[in-house]
Amino acid sequence: MNVNQQLWSYLSDTSNGVAMKSDAIAWSFDGQAFHQHCVLPNLAEEPYVSTIIRSGEKDFPIPDTYIKEQLPVVSFDFVYRKDTPQKMIDVLKNYWSIKLATQTAGAVPFTMVHMAVSLDGKIATLDGHSKWIGNEQNLNHAHRLRAILDGILIGSGTVKMDSPTLNVRRVTGQSPARFVLSNISEDFSQLQQIKDAPTYLIRHKKYAYTNGLKVFDDIIFYEGNSKVEQINDILQKMRAKGIRSLLIEGGAETVSCFVEAKAVDVLQLHHTPLILGSGRNMVNLPKVDTIKEGQFLKNTYYTQMGNEIMITGALG
Repeated sequence: MNVNQQLWSYLSDTSNGVAMKSDAIAWSFDGQAFHQHCVLPNLAEEPYVSTIIRSGEKDFPIPDTYIKEQLPVVSFDFVYRKDTPQKMIDVLKNYWSIKLATQTAGAVPFTMVHMAVSLDGKIATLDGHSKWIGNEQNLNHAHRLRAILDGILIGSGTVKMDSPTLNVRRVTGQSPARFVLSNISEDFSQLQQIKDAPTYLIRHKKYAYTNGLKVFDDIIFYEGNSKVEQINDILQKMRAKGIRSLLIEGGAETVSCFVEAKAVDVLQLHHTPLILGSGRNMVNLPKVDTIKEGQFLKNTYYTQMGNEIMITGALG
């Protein structure tokens, strides 16, 4: 079993003791197995040893044979041997750190946006056609994220345009709970029905919805006046349902709400070598007058995805 298969088995199987220790401050992978540590581990001089530690552990010794990087997942640092193969580094960064983030969530879920975009920042044509901006590697990656995150969120526009399933089909793992954010739409007939995960409608309390066709297992009515208050209430009510982590897949208006409310922890963009020239923007945010008013990604890293590139960073 190679590292990719072994790691995925660890991440996708919740019966194998993956639950976090409340006092763990480090987690290591020695090429064969994963370990949790209540004290800082000694980095053994073995091939492919990697460790994630909580940021701020300043006394943690880093040998000259290792590299330390701050991850976009807040509070985690990634330490790995300099001779670790790049493919292993990519797997550990893209899935291991995210899985740890899902299990250390506090009062609100860890939130992550993943989108495939053209070079000029478009996610679809003006008519909403978007299949497929990303390549096969991106589709596989998106399904892996679905399998390790607790919930997945889209808006009603994505329901109408894509007729989505939102479950896990390309990898092994549990499908996430499905959430649709919509205040006005009454027609969700394009949302495909599945049996392996619950489906929820998220709606402001001033907009009624009868759910007469039983499209949704439950309806979450949120409150708040400002966008920040509303998004925070949504996240708190998701957390009350056991959702520790949320994948936001679109569309632009849904993503924009969370970005504007500064409620996105990690933003991940899969860039395809394509220029549309016109189309739907990735996000639509209030006007800014200077470059420094924009939201810069922090602690970024890049992953080669076939002939395309994915950028991951902290937003906020």
